[in-house]
Amino acid sequence: MGVAFVLGLMIVAIASVAARSYSGVTRSEQTNEIFNAAATPPSELLDSVVWQPDPTDLKRAMEPLTREEVTSSWLRAWEQLSVVAQTGDTSGLEVYFANSALEALLASADDQQGLPVHQLGHELRVDFYSQDGQVIGLRADEVNLIRSVEVDGVTGWKETTESYDAVLLLEDGNWRIQHWVRRSVEEHWWTTPAAPATEPVTDLAFATDDNQNTSPLLVDFGPWTDFDPWTDFDPLVVAANLDLVAAAGMDSIRILLPFEEFEGSEVSEAELAPVLNLLDLAEERNLAVVVTLFDGRTDHRPSSWHADSRHLVTVVEVLGAHPALMMWDLKDKPDHDIGAFGVDEQLLYAWIGHIARDLRAEDRFTPMTVGWSSPTAALAAPIHTDVVSFHFSGDPEHLAEYRTALGNYAGLRPVAIYM
Repeated sequence: MGVAFVLGLMIVAIASVAARSYSGVTRSEQTNEIFNAAATPPSELLDSVVWQPDPTDLKRAMEPLTREEVTSSWLRAWEQLSVVAQTGDTSGLEVYFANSALEALLASADDQQGLPVHQLGHELRVDFYSQDGQVIGLRADEVNLIRSVEVDGVTGWKETTESYDAVLLLEDGNWRIQHWVRRSVEEHWWTTPAAPATEPVTDLAFATDDNQNTSPLLVDFGPWTDFDPWTDFDPLVVAANLDLVAAAGMDSIRILLPFEEFEGSEVSEAELAPVLNLLDLAEERNLAVVVTLFDGRTDHRPSSWHADSRHLVTVVEVLGAHPALMMWDLKDKPDHDIGAFGVDEQLLYAWIGHIARDLRAEDRFTPMTVGWSSPTAALAAPIHTDVVSFHFSGDPEHLAEYRTALGNYAGLRPVAIYM
């Protein structure tokens, strides 16, 4: 942010403080009650805030407590914007905003009603901190959001990365956003697919179907006896089961990684040691492995996405380079999660798109899929992955027509069927 721009906003903001000094004193107790009554930002959101190093020429070093207070105020301000969008009630805006920022938000409130916005993460840095500790020039280089949109009568979501310049003033012991300017925005619609894997999908070890060679067939025989839970992992038992799989002429297996059992966002290489052991055993028998992520994870609210991303990054760092890894399965039967924690199908699709893009940023080579519970669920969902897959346990006579429909829907992508 340019020095002239910052100073200009400082002058307006400081003048505003002087003009309202007496009224601020009289309303201080009431305002503090509102602030104190506001919900504390969830730990997932606090963890999503990253502060860049402060400039070396700051007039005053920012105190750790001040940074915590600014972080909380910034997150609460964005939460208030979501409240306004969902309810149309603007009465709480003045708790977090003032001056031109408040005026602009009040003027646009009607346009935003019914279109909620949720926070995913923030990258912040300080450009200015006054010597008296009352004024902060803040630059939000990355504000990651998910915004609701309506297209042809259907409410969906777009994920945005936005940047802001802002001025915050300390009033009544609390930080308010006085002025802010959005400098840039990039968007990913909820139907936007992730980039395809760099490695050709046709190299996957799928059995080829002579009748529809553009849609290979993968048969998944699922977990085997004495395999779960991972905490009781026995290499001898697993090796014996893998020998049976290989002897039956199979060339691949699919495994599921329970999100909570592997410590969620705190997953570590030590926690994943049994999985690496299994991959080693599979490689020794020339078996390829499909690794299914987020098993048992049913909370897909945006406040949980940061924890999911942290989990994903660690898992991919530990397992992604293993030669036995054939494909990532982002989620097993995710359509069964629709309705849990108030998440509708469009928000679920947005979550899958978010995770798919995160995975591709970490692993450009390994193909990925989503294991829908049925062909109907797969046909209803936007395609975010390299392979379209679904479970099938119905009448075998209908399998061919489902595969034809999925093959047409998937285009050039392979179709995998879990049996």
